[in-house]
Amino acid sequence: MALEDRPNNTVLGALFVALILGVLSEPKNALSNPYQIQYRATWGPLHAADIILTYQSENGHYSSTIDLRTRGLTDLLLGIFILGKSEGNDISPGRISPISYSQNYHSVRRSPRLLTIKVDPNSGKTQTSIAIFNPPTDDEFWIAEDDQDDFGFDESHKNSSPSIRVESDIQIPEELRIGTYDPLAAIEIMRRNARRGIRQFSIPVYDGHRRYQLNCDVGTVQSRTFGAQIINVLPVQIRFQTVAGFSSSHLKIWNDRVIELTLSADEQAMPLEIVSPGTFGITKISIVKHCSDGDPCLVEP
Repeated sequence: MALEDRPNNTVLGALFVALILGVLSEPKNALSNPYQIQYRATWGPLHAADIILTYQSENGHYSSTIDLRTRGLTDLLLGIFILGKSEGNDISPGRISPISYSQNYHSVRRSPRLLTIKVDPNSGKTQTSIAIFNPPTDDEFWIAEDDQDDFGFDESHKNSSPSIRVESDIQIPEELRIGTYDPLAAIEIMRRNARRGIRQFSIPVYDGHRRYQLNCDVGTVQSRTFGAQIINVLPVQIRFQTVAGFSSSHLKIWNDRVIELTLSADEQAMPLEIVSPGTFGITKISIVKHCSDGDPCLVEP
């Protein structure tokens, strides 16, 4: 996998968010049903990552999580591990109000960090911080080269405290962050818009680093073969539009990139597959199973 195509926070905010977008038509109670789904990501012929997505809504409060771990050669080169969580108020069938988003992120190329976004539900304003941690193998504070570039850290931070907290909202103007959704909250916005019969819409997303739009076009029901079954599916075309916080190289990669999402055209509307072309190959994310107490998701650390 080329470094410019590596699944970083941008990909979590776009590719893997697109993966977990659920689209459906009525009834209301399907929105509240909890679910846990396991996916397998491939890059060309390679097993690139395992992903588990969960969602639940109860008593006016929703919670959604994602667990992503690279595998095989991708893990050897990138070593990415992501745990993300979104929480907020479930206000109505057509509306949610995010209040927090957190993401634990580890990789070969970056220092371990915890990103946190707090949202004022009244004003929509965000407050973002990033705690970057000292790797456990070194008593001195060490900053990866990529983090030096992003945050201006240098050798002077050695022998510092076990973590450094950075207020990162300053990278994106406040007016561009107001009224946005974190990547996991975008799941519910997309589900609910499609359930209400809206076929074209745009979702403003802020992932703590970058600001972008997911421009969505929901197609008509089609029949496709998955495994040994022919089932009805709903295609969704997602066009990624960069807004702010992107490097020149990521602008070239992500602006106007088209992501094709396939969902089951039933009451559950489970995301079945996502296909995204890259500079050096196609990334495909496919459902492995819909997990339950009797058949749990099993992804080894």
